[in-house]
Amino acid sequence: MKVVILSTYDLKGGAAIAAYRLARALKKHTELDVHLLVKEKTAADDFVIQSRSGFISKLQNKLDEVWERFLFMRQEKAPSVRFQFSIANTGQRISEHPLVKSADIIHLHWINQGFISLSEIGRLQNMKKVVVWTLHDMWAFTGGEHYSNMEHYLKEAGFSEMLKNPGPNDLSHELWQRKKHIYQNLDFITCSEWLRDMASRSSLLKPFNVTAIPNAIDVNYFKRGPNKERSNDKINVLFGAFNIHDPRKGFKFLADAINRLDSPEKIQLLIAGKSDGLEEFNLNCSHVQQGNIPAMEMPQLYSKADVMVVPSLQDNLPNTIMEAMACECPVIAFKTGGIPEMVDHEVNGFLVDVGSSEALAAAIQRFLNLNDKSTFGLKAREKVLEAYSEEKVAKLHLDHYQKLVYE
Repeated sequence: MKVVILSTYDLKGGAAIAAYRLARALKKHTELDVHLLVKEKTAADDFVIQSRSGFISKLQNKLDEVWERFLFMRQEKAPSVRFQFSIANTGQRISEHPLVKSADIIHLHWINQGFISLSEIGRLQNMKKVVVWTLHDMWAFTGGEHYSNMEHYLKEAGFSEMLKNPGPNDLSHELWQRKKHIYQNLDFITCSEWLRDMASRSSLLKPFNVTAIPNAIDVNYFKRGPNKERSNDKINVLFGAFNIHDPRKGFKFLADAINRLDSPEKIQLLIAGKSDGLEEFNLNCSHVQQGNIPAMEMPQLYSKADVMVVPSLQDNLPNTIMEAMACECPVIAFKTGGIPEMVDHEVNGFLVDVGSSEALAAAIQRFLNLNDKSTFGLKAREKVLEAYSEEKVAKLHLDHYQKLVYE
């Protein structure tokens, strides 16, 4: 059976990394003929194929991405939402690629930013092949938002909080109508039960099959290092995000929580990601700014950390939580999205109410006061071995593919 996985990127962003890891797991643990077809390739693996190459093609890729953004800019509420809403009006004719033509299963992942348009999704369905789509956010069933605090997706969209002039017939409603018209023969997978529940209730995906299958992780690579580094008597608290100023990642709640601790000076904050402007948060602890670190170089940092704090206001099934837990680093997080499916409260970490700096501080303080912190770390790795190993997730996908093809 031939499977082609489609993703805008291979190692850029959490959704892309999840698609890459799935392709790798299927190559290692099944006999499927698998390729990952991407717009931009950075991985060295032979199974990852860039959809087109050459200067002209690269220029066209950039023009597609810019054209989509330009059209949305005319209606966006503010520049801060520019990459939180996609209109998918342009992209490649990926249906004409040899790997797609020869595939038995076409497996979409995150395909925005000028890679695959809504029209092209329609053409892929017309190829009379099995088309599976793994959702890493809410975009497939909203009017264009990747994450939405509103529940307009339960009806016919409209009134988008990201538009300058929201209304019943705004851009989000137009995109909802396009998706309603285009979606026909699709099978959906979500990485979490949380996202599956929302997708199944949505007006767009209610008629379709939606199955929850988690992301995979290489537990032989993501494991605790032999020597866990220490910095005097300080406790290493890890925070990771592409940008600490992304409101959805909630860094301000962590900063406030640290300042509420009994002895914040005992904390050393390790920040993985862009951390310009850190002084705005007035932290009363020492900190080390690590910058953006490739995912495959993260095990050393997870092994150095005593605990990871994830104060995200919305999240699906974060790779970073899975990676940290695999490296025996327990997690303290807001109780949101798919995170409660990963972190078992008072077993391998702590969960607190969303948006409460006080509750977050209390959980961190409670962890700091534990006599035996290592038990939480061991339980965290046990959870990952049980639920997210490459072998387990590959088997779940293989069974799903066979069901779609043969039943």
